[in-house]
Amino acid sequence: MHKLFTRFSVALVAAIALSTIPAHAAGPAQGKNKAVSEIVARYHGVENKADAIRASRDWLPSAKISAILKFGHGQPDDSYEFKLHSAGPAALWKSDPKYAKLSAGYVEKSRSKPTTKLEKVGKKWQSVTKYQVDYMAKGFTGKMQEVETITLIKRGPGLKISNVKILYDFR
Repeated sequence: MHKLFTRFSVALVAAIALSTIPAHAAGPAQGKNKAVSEIVARYHGVENKADAIRASRDWLPSAKISAILKFGHGQPDDSYEFKLHSAGPAALWKSDPKYAKLSAGYVEKSRSKPTTKLEKVGKKWQSVTKYQVDYMAKGFTGKMQEVETITLIKRGPGLKISNVKILYDFR
């Protein structure tokens, strides 16, 4: 379960760090496609708190993060959502009993190389990254598809992440 929610927990760390970074610290955008690729690479490259702080400069303070877990087999979907500006220590959802129940016995065995597609949608840019994940949970071995959709919009001289939606599809 650790890797299942890695990006989501990184977003929480970035949210906390974002509140300490001045709005002008983001720096100028380069060519749009290159700028989008660099922001997406920073998002996916976060492995520790220092990386999260660096990457947090790419986020709008009003950015939304959501995660949807689709289980299938008649089970209802589970979802989490928050805005970065309201995230703080109290929003660390890993302490949520729901998370503990979900993660009990979950082990990620392997993860495919990601495939990423960048495209301009109206005035926004979207990056869609897909992974195939082999996992084991409570004695059951299965495959899960993870899809991360990052939406970027122009703010000031550059681009900022306005929304991240992560789909964990166990069906």
